[in-house]
Amino acid sequence: MKNTGSLTGTNPMKETAPLKTAGSLKTAKPLRPLLMPACRLLACLMLFGTLLAGCAKTPPPDEEPVAETPGSSKAETPAPPSSSGELSDDLYSYALQLDGVVYTLPTPYAEFKANGWLLEDDILSQTLEPSQYSLGIIAKNGGHLVMLSFVNNSTDVVRLEDADVGRVSLDELNAEAGTELLLPGGITFGASHEDIIAAYGEPSDVQEGSLIRSLTYSTDGYSEVVFLIQVETNLVNQIDVENLIAREQGGSGSGSGSSKGADADAPAAVNEYQAPAGLGDSWNSFNVKYDGALYHLPAPVSEFVKNGWVIASDENEILDAQSSTVGFEIRKGNQTLRTEAYNYADTAQPLKYCFITSVEYYEYGAQIGIELAKGLSEQSTIDDFIAAYGEPTSKEESAPLAIYEFGKIWENLVVSVNTDTGAVVKVSLSHTPKAWND
Repeated sequence: MKNTGSLTGTNPMKETAPLKTAGSLKTAKPLRPLLMPACRLLACLMLFGTLLAGCAKTPPPDEEPVAETPGSSKAETPAPPSSSGELSDDLYSYALQLDGVVYTLPTPYAEFKANGWLLEDDILSQTLEPSQYSLGIIAKNGGHLVMLSFVNNSTDVVRLEDADVGRVSLDELNAEAGTELLLPGGITFGASHEDIIAAYGEPSDVQEGSLIRSLTYSTDGYSEVVFLIQVETNLVNQIDVENLIAREQGGSGSGSGSSKGADADAPAAVNEYQAPAGLGDSWNSFNVKYDGALYHLPAPVSEFVKNGWVIASDENEILDAQSSTVGFEIRKGNQTLRTEAYNYADTAQPLKYCFITSVEYYEYGAQIGIELAKGLSEQSTIDDFIAAYGEPTSKEESAPLAIYEFGKIWENLVVSVNTDTGAVVKVSLSHTPKAWND
């Protein structure tokens, strides 16, 4: 769990901000909210803003709990879905099933429109610049309502109707009115706090309030699933699914399958690799237990996949022979490791056939348990590391961090310590030899 804070009435409709694109930090203008008629904007705020203000109550049985937009009718029937795929088992696929139809975010608004989810014409004519996203806008399908946010991941200015839907939000009132939202693992309205933890594990972030608790599962600042839990009932009161990052064509943002046995297409080094039987006697054995599995660095990407990791980067991106790339991402649960991938083959290879040269525990990043020779881990103190491995090669201090390096560039152990608390906040082990088996 990354953080626990307080919830004091945050509006679930995220304010505009610069948007990152997959695999890069793209400089973008601050986003401008779409201009909506005052009555419609007020309807949006009333629909989704009351929860965090503490007005999450069930209406009397004789009232119809549908929040209406101008021109809506309680007698209207939602359009029948045109098609439906199969819902992923992975929460971080950012897939959802809305009124029986599966969508994976971001997805073109045209798909929602084809299934009856409509916005008013004056809203659809609004435009988004590249890397902009909108505030939440109510979409109507007969008597059913849902909140959609739009994103422009193209390089052109586009009308809203030609943009992608990057966020879907639904509250309890509209779920009770008949709008159905189902997430991977079968989680929907009526699920408890404990049901969510059982399905997805510990969240990335928890915010506590007197009336509402939020659980956030995220892989990126623009990719998250948020559950608002009513404290009194301990049940889901609102669900927000957001992924504003463009899905890479041919990539595997939702995760690659597991690797079993030898891969005839993989270079020999990948198939020849064998995991170590133990951690060895020193950190520079480069044996490591990472999330409970043993590796010798460098280790094939496929070895991590075999142990339950998924490739978050484009696994088919080609890397030149005997070269590397930084910023390669693999993910397990809601933790993402950003590391270096090295191609040790004499021919160009896709990233899925490369080697990972560095792993880490980082309090503000990949919170993955790491264990080194002699039982040292992120739970150890710097004195423990020095007692086990001797004096560090170098030490740099810049409050509030002190950074201790054992070894040298390309083959080192780096331990970062919070100088205020004395706690270890980062343990990084790296090994990039000239040949994978050196």
